Amino acid sequence: MGRGVKPVNPAGLDVPLALRDWATDNSGAIGINGLDGAGKTTFALGLQRFLMDQGREAQLLHVDHFNNDEVQDEIYEAFASGEHTAAHLDKYYRSSVDYRMLFDAIETAKQRTRYVIVEGVFLFKPPLPQILDFKVFLETERSVARDRFKRRRLELGDERPVEVFDRIWWPAFERYCNEEKPLETADLIVASR
Repeated sequence: MGRGVKPVNPAGLDVPLALRDWATDNSGAIGINGLDGAGKTTFALGLQRFLMDQGREAQLLHVDHFNNDEVQDEIYEAFASGEHTAAHLDKYYRSSVDYRMLFDAIETAKQRTRYVIVEGVFLFKPPLPQILDFKVFLETERSVARDRFKRRRLELGDERPVEVFDRIWWPAFERYCNEEKPLETADLIVASR
């Protein structure tokens, strides 16, 4: 499979040629991974629209729908109270997503539809890479992703302070990149601006 870097404007998706070529000859689960605020949801929606415009079924799964709400609540409450520790960050990284449930959902969706698009953070953590047939990593600068979160939280009424990006999401993402090497795992790397 081809690896390459092609810019994507989150406001409008030009599906990279390597992904279009793969989708022409294959079916399966396509993982869209990257930092919070990289444009994963926008990219995934654009890809779903592209596939459906081609007459191909495509189901979209969001990692956020498989969050472990109890763990997330604990972490964000500790952060809000000023009691956020390294142990909380470790717990967030290890347990904020129910990967087994997500794996099962992908497996079930693959049996029902030709394409399953899965978007979210930490997407290339085990056991997920073995069920993802094509892996896309959206590469974005930290400052761009942080600015997107600032805008999105205002638009959605998200009460979490912007500092969660700096003190939870970014350190967890750095750990993920060091441990799971998503840039090496990806079949395609897309520059997101």
